Amino acid sequence: MSRKVLVFASCAPLLLLGCAASHDTTTVSVAIAGATDVVSGQDTGGGHVVSTPPGIDCTRLPGGPKTGICTMTISDKYTSQEIVLTAQPDAASNSDFLSWANTANGSDLEGPLEVRDPSLILLTKPGRSYSLTAAFVPGVKK
Repeated sequence: MSRKVLVFASCAPLLLLGCAASHDTTTVSVAIAGATDVVSGQDTGGGHVVSTPPGIDCTRLPGGPKTGICTMTISDKYTSQEIVLTAQPDAASNSDFLSWANTANGSDLEGPLEVRDPSLILLTKPGRSYSLTAAFVPGVKK
């Protein structure tokens, strides 16, 4: 007869029975940033971020607000999840993807984390919050 033992990093070793994680959910939030044109002062650059598994589908056009779903909640408080975020520049405004950034103090991005521009692969930890920004800039006029 085999036994499965679950170990939770947030619990003291002697308190495994009846132990629960300190938070019930994990959240991943995405902001989309453009750039300000130094000559015109206009907000330029925009794009779209989607996640795999589905949950985030967030868009920001140059000069506009974010629309769509920009935060996903993972309710499994015991399992790490691999989340792939993919940034897609807005073709209509001739934008280019610039970079990913950790945008919240206290946001836990110690990894494993892999950036493959324009994608970011994040292995979440149960009960943590992650806040990231995808930055877009105006592309070279064609």
